[in-house]
Amino acid sequence: MLLLSFNPFPSFSTSRLNLRRITDEDDAEIFFLRSDPEMLQFLDRDPAVSIDEARQWIRAINEGRDNDQYIAW
Repeated sequence: MLLLSFNPFPSFSTSRLNLRRITDEDDAEIFFLRSDPEMLQFLDRDPAVSIDEARQWIRAINEGRDNDQYIAW
């Protein structure tokens, strides 16, 4: 069985990109990405209709990370 540990959270940086932990302050960007029709054409999900949906997604991602279930940058 594969055991995962995301503590400390891995961050990666290049000259053009910074992959880091998702925080509550990212809610507007997450809402944009999860409600943008161009982005959603590649994903099998309904568009987000409120900023609260983005906040719920952030909480779910962080809970999964805290429980070493999965990770998202």
